Amino acid sequence: MAHTEEEVFFAVTRHLEDKGWKFLVDCNYESILEQYDRYSMILPGQSKPDILGLTSQGQMFAVEVKGSGTTEIKGGGGQAREYRRGVHLSYLAADWDNLEVYASDFTEIGAIGVSGSEVVDWREPNMKKLSITYPDIRANLEYQLFNRDSISKIASLNLAHPVNFLAPVLGSGIYGHSMDHDQLTGLLESEYDMAGGSLDHMIDASRVLGLLEGSDKYRITEHGQVAVELMNHLGWESLQNLADLKAKTSDPNTLYSIEPSLAIFLRDRYLEHQDFRALVEILRDFPQNRATTLIEISRRLIREHPNTFLHLFCTNREESINEARSLIRSQNIDKLTDDLDVFRTILRQNIYQNFTRQLKHLGVLSHRTNSTTKKLKNFNPEEYPWYPNITDRYSRLSEFGVGRKS
Repeated sequence: MAHTEEEVFFAVTRHLEDKGWKFLVDCNYESILEQYDRYSMILPGQSKPDILGLTSQGQMFAVEVKGSGTTEIKGGGGQAREYRRGVHLSYLAADWDNLEVYASDFTEIGAIGVSGSEVVDWREPNMKKLSITYPDIRANLEYQLFNRDSISKIASLNLAHPVNFLAPVLGSGIYGHSMDHDQLTGLLESEYDMAGGSLDHMIDASRVLGLLEGSDKYRITEHGQVAVELMNHLGWESLQNLADLKAKTSDPNTLYSIEPSLAIFLRDRYLEHQDFRALVEILRDFPQNRATTLIEISRRLIREHPNTFLHLFCTNREESINEARSLIRSQNIDKLTDDLDVFRTILRQNIYQNFTRQLKHLGVLSHRTNSTTKKLKNFNPEEYPWYPNITDRYSRLSEFGVGRKS
């Protein structure tokens, strides 16, 4: 009996689950998308596997899924060979009656044969050392597979001053290491003088930075305990103390200029996010303290870390991010960055607003960098450049006997 591509997809994904392999999909079948998450990575060239994931041994694998047609099976073999450049294992899955004719010729790729609703034959490819590796693809794949938070959340933190993200941790540390939502928001409102949606933003950011964990009941993590210990060493022992620090380090000062140890500690927490690390490494390569537009930075990110650009700099609006992916895949970077109307459509508004201010406080950008509250339609990158300021200044945590906990 001939099988449609959707039927093969269903049988293969169920079999992968039984094997304990973790994976994401890219297809238009509602029956599949109802069960599995779609991956958002841009892969090198035009490659776009139907299934991308990690084996139970941590090897990257890709599967190209086809139905019963002889022509599409032949074409699928070529696609699966292309994926082999960047993954450890690449497979072609199809109706076994038609795939079996070609499977014996496969060496670089494996074959997955489907009959009925089951996988009836599984042939492994020859294992070879990868000629090309893509560590950013693997890192983003692991993040999507194992972290339930949005990968772009590090660029979406809605408050301008990162000291705000320490308040839930310090409050929990003072009044008990486990607090429910109402207890924690009530404490912050009364002793830190914040209210409304800002309270949830503060708590959410503490979770994204790995300082708090939990949803209904919040607990301090080991990293959060280090933060409390460091704040106490520096003399910031109450929520009112922390509010005073925020006021002291607001414009024209920054947290990095007043309390560099605390700024560097927070920077380390941001750097746990793969995309933030990639951005910092890109900024290191630009002349320090020289005006650099977001368009210049975007060009570098797109060339070297396209997924970082999509996750950090792009809006979550589906139409806009799909346009960005399409332009990147077609190598039409100039259209994306040089056409200001297109760039504004794609850019995440928070980047030149709160995120820019956070980077100043963390010591990633110079205090000369100006943010703006202008709407995207009025934003001109030339008027609001970034001034990278990544020095080799080291954390002073060791001076206080505060050790990093992993």
